[in-house]
Amino acid sequence: MFDSGCRDKKYQYSLSQPKTEKKDYQVISSFTTNEENNKTDILELMGKLSPASQVLLLELKRTYAPTSNVVTYPKFSTTDSQKYKTFSKYITPIIKLGIIKRIAINHVRNLELSEDNYNYLFNPEIISCTRQQQAKYVWKMLN
Repeated sequence: MFDSGCRDKKYQYSLSQPKTEKKDYQVISSFTTNEENNKTDILELMGKLSPASQVLLLELKRTYAPTSNVVTYPKFSTTDSQKYKTFSKYITPIIKLGIIKRIAINHVRNLELSEDNYNYLFNPEIISCTRQQQAKYVWKMLN
């Protein structure tokens, strides 16, 4: 129990969460500012993105599978070339920072993913998933 110095009970609170409370967050890599550790910090990476790329990254996060870190994004119709150019402009920095990689068509087929979508993989060193080893293997294959 944290004591704020006030005797009134309503101003005292506990820093520990009750055991019955459900986690509503995804495990990410540990935060670090230590250069020797060489760990990727998602907050530092997001700070390097433009606001539009940050919005796109959050949109991609909403479509990813927490079991495999695979992100699916609907393809644009051939008449929406401007939408594709805009999408490409904002996803390029996300890819360059190593947050996600596009899954090539041959890997899409091997992983039995839909070819009707753009398929990406979140970096498993940044965002953990339940099939962590498989995600790391696929990530290495995408180089």
